[in-house]
Parts: sequence; C-alpha cells; structure tokens
Amino acid sequence: MNILFISEYFPPYDRGGAEISTSLIIKYITQYYNCYILTEKYQGKPWRYNGSTVYPVLKRIHMERRSFVSMFRYGINIIIAPVINIIRIVNFIKRHDIDIIHFVPTAYYYTNLIIAAILTRKPFVIDIRGLSLICPVSFTSKFCKDNNYAKHNYNCLRTSYAVDNKILKIVSVIIALYEYTIFYSHIKIFKIALKLTNKYKIIPNSKFVRDMLIKNGYPEKEIQVIYNIINIMPEGGKRYSRKNRIIYAGQLEKFKGIWDVIFAFKLLNNKKLSLLIVGDGREMDNLTSYIKEKKISNIEFLGRLPNEMVRNLYCESKIVVSPSKSPEAFGRFILESFAAGTPLITTNVGGNPEGIKNRETGILIEPGDYIGLAGAIEELLNNNKLYKHIADKLKNEINKYSPETIGRQRLKLYESLIGDHSKINQAD
Repeated sequence: MNILFISEYFPPYDRGGAEISTSLIIKYITQYYNCYILTEKYQGKPWRYNGSTVYPVLKRIHMERRSFVSMFRYGINIIIAPVINIIRIVNFIKRHDIDIIHFVPTAYYYTNLIIAAILTRKPFVIDIRGLSLICPVSFTSKFCKDNNYAKHNYNCLRTSYAVDNKILKIVSVIIALYEYTIFYSHIKIFKIALKLTNKYKIIPNSKFVRDMLIKNGYPEKEIQVIYNIINIMPEGGKRYSRKNRIIYAGQLEKFKGIWDVIFAFKLLNNKKLSLLIVGDGREMDNLTSYIKEKKISNIEFLGRLPNEMVRNLYCESKIVVSPSKSPEAFGRFILESFAAGTPLITTNVGGNPEGIKNRETGILIEPGDYIGLAGAIEELLNNNKLYKHIADKLKNEINKYSPETIGRQRLKLYESLIGDHSKINQAD
C-alpha cells in the first residue's frame, strides 16, 4: 500500500503538535507500508524523514509581512493557491500510484484536498487535531462560548493582523472579513464534497472534538476518535535531575492563559522557584514589560524551541502548566508531560479532562483562576505524597497512547478503507 500524507507544515518546518503527531504516525506506518509526504514549499528539494521522502510542492498561503502589498497578495493567493494545489496533488497521486490519502488540513486546504481525492477516486482520512473545521478562530471567540459552540458569525474574526499603521488597520479589518467569507465558503463546499463519496473517515483526536463536529453538521457515522500518539523516551536514555522550576510551553496569547501563569507565579512570590516560558506570540512585549515593571527576576523567556529541547525541559522541571482559557482539542502538552513523567496542571475545558483525571494524572483547575493555579503549584511542590502518586500514575498512562497502540489503530483504519487486513494480522 502507498499512503500519501498531506500536511501544511512538516518537520523541521513544524509549527506545533499536529505536525509532530503526524510525523510519529508516519514513523510507525513506514514499518509496514510506503509513505510519501506533501508539504508546502519551504525549500527547493525533497528531504528524507524517518524512512520517507518529504516533497515540498504545495503553494503556500501565508501573509509573511504586515504591508499593503503582502495583504493584497495574500487575498489573491487565497483564491489561486487552492486551484494550483489541486493540480499538483492530483498529478502526484497518479505519478506515485497512491492507494490512500491522509490529510492534516488547516486554513484553506479543506476544499482542495478533498477535491483532489474525489477526482482521483481515492479513499482518504481527514485528521482533525483542533477545531478548524468548525470555527476560523478555534472557539477563542466569546460568541462561540455563549452559543455553546454551535453558532459562529462575524465575531469569529482573526485579529492576528493587528498593525500600528492607520491605513493598514483598515486593510487588516477588510482582510479579516474577506478571510472569514472565504473560510465559510470553503467549509460549505467541503461539506457538499463529502456527500459525493463514502470512502473516507474524519479522525478527531478527542471525544470533545467529535461531539463538536457532530453538533456542527458533520456525519457521525464517518467520525472515529483516535488519540494522538506519544513520543516515548528511549529506555536507558539520558537521566534527568529535576530543578526547582515550572515550565509553560505554548503560544503567548491571552486565550492560552499565559497571563494566569504570570499572575500565579507572582502570587507565589517564591524566590527559590523559577519559571521557564517557551514560545512566542502577540503578548510577548506586554509580558516582558510587566515583568520588568514588577521586577520579577526568576522568569526566563526562551522563545520558540525544537520539540526535542522542549521535551528535555519538561524532564528537568517539576511541574508543567498549561491553563488555557479556550477549549483545547487534546493538547500535545498532555502527552509530553506523560512521556516526561512530569505532573501537569491544566484547565477543565475541551478535551483536557479526557487525558487528565484530577489528582490522579494531573491537576485540573477552572479557566481564568490564577489563584487556583498558584494553589495547585504550591500543593504539588509541598505535598510529596500527591506528587509521587501522580508521577507514578503517569507511567501507566503512556501505554494508552504508545506507538504500538495508536499505530495499530491507524493500520486498521487505513486497511478498512481499502479492504486489506494483511498488515494488521502481521502487527498482531
């Protein structure tokens, strides 16, 4: 079987958990089948990754700079790029005799990916590791929450194009409205296209995302939950000593709860405890200014780091914190904390409670409760019995998301779509 993986980002040009999860799936599947990867054009030549070849052929749909010219090009590209990508994907499928297609769609890739599959009459898998098939801002809008995440309107506009120039501010609002309109046009076409075939499965990475997809009109019978795959630390590998610090790794955005991390840390007022912050985002300048103003010396910003370095920092820290205010699908930070054996404090929203059982495999707090976050940090640092209990439980959780467990589910999925179960038997 020849499997084609299509992902907007792919290592080493990864942006987050979705690409890491996809790469780990490929690493397992290549033991049994041939895998090809299509991604955006980050470089001129293909490269090898875990036994497969990555082909950078897809036309990129990004606004690189905040200027009138880049905004105009971006607006045109939203229309043109999908057509170009359909042609490139179809040609690749035919040239490499692809049997099944595995999509990791984001932004404006929904329609061109599914049309390419239908044109070539190939079965396909759509991995959904977030909420981008439903809402353009992934439920970060208050309007979404107030309407139980079943309604979305012009309150769901992206605000990441904020600029200082007055003219560009007007242009950025126009772009956001235009982008919103194109987004929902793609979603409508996507849903219509799904009705033209029954040779597909939509794979959310949590029951929460599954329920949201069904609530927003996606066919329940074609949805199957498969959790993300864990990146297990090698046996006999490097031994880590835990330092007296906590770590946050993620976007520096308000909806991610980064300010709650800062306020909780300030409230603790523990000079012997340090805080590492990994990632970047629009709140970086505000955060650094606040920390400087309040003269907090034991917080360190490390910027964006490769996943391997983040995993090492998890292993060297006592606690991982990720207090998102908006629903998470099933964040990779949960699995990374399991792999590191490091207790996690996160919020009781989205798919988080599916992975974290309160005071068993981590601690759950309510979103926006920085006082509760501070209390949970202090309790884990001072209650050795609770800390050890959670750390011991994490060792058992790893097996639920291991490459063997999740990998076999993937094999079974692919083979069910083409009616071949030979490799499942071989894996067993």
